[in-house]
Amino acid sequence: AVVSTQSTGALVELMKDVDPVGSLCSLILETLGIFMSSSNVDFSWLYTLGVHEQLSLLVLKLGVTPEVGETTILAAIKCLSALLNYVMGVVKKALQTKNKSSGEDVLRRSQCVVNTCGVLLVWYQYTTAPPALLSITQLYGGQYKDFLTPYNVDIFTESLRDEDDNRVKTTLKILKRIMTTDPVLLKTAIASTKEQLSRAVIAVKTASPTLVPLSDEVLKLLQTKPAP
Repeated sequence: AVVSTQSTGALVELMKDVDPVGSLCSLILETLGIFMSSSNVDFSWLYTLGVHEQLSLLVLKLGVTPEVGETTILAAIKCLSALLNYVMGVVKKALQTKNKSSGEDVLRRSQCVVNTCGVLLVWYQYTTAPPALLSITQLYGGQYKDFLTPYNVDIFTESLRDEDDNRVKTTLKILKRIMTTDPVLLKTAIASTKEQLSRAVIAVKTASPTLVPLSDEVLKLLQTKPAP
């Protein structure tokens, strides 16, 4: 399917006021996802339309609307993942060419995606949200300050019990990244949540030998006493 430049601009505009539970919302996201995932997409033009801001706002709206269907949620995640892949590509290229300004600019402009972490954590329980969450933490570390609240730790704990080792590995990577980049998260987390995560990670070591090295790294972070 080919999505024209003009129609894509209209899709971004429609996101502003679309009903999150209507079929139009799903159609907008699915169509936009096709365009954003194509090899010839011009993200610099999409950014001038404010796609990063509108998509983040729509994800937040979907997150507080219980009636939203899975098709719409998956379409939103696809769009967000495509956006994050673009940002990661720009940052990687900036590091390779030592052109820090371009990487810093796209990171600054895209920082609104951090606000979607709370919604992605809820979706994390039953969708393909983990890769999107991992991308955000790789780009922004622990900037979302509620990662280790008791509610969210329950979500991480359940994910660590998943039968899919790839999903468990992604969860461990997310935990390692947020705790490494922002020690304050661990410092402010209550002891019971850290103990809960530690038990879950120990269980991963027993169940999945290939994940032992990564599990050990996460356990070390959880068990390190924060500096005063």
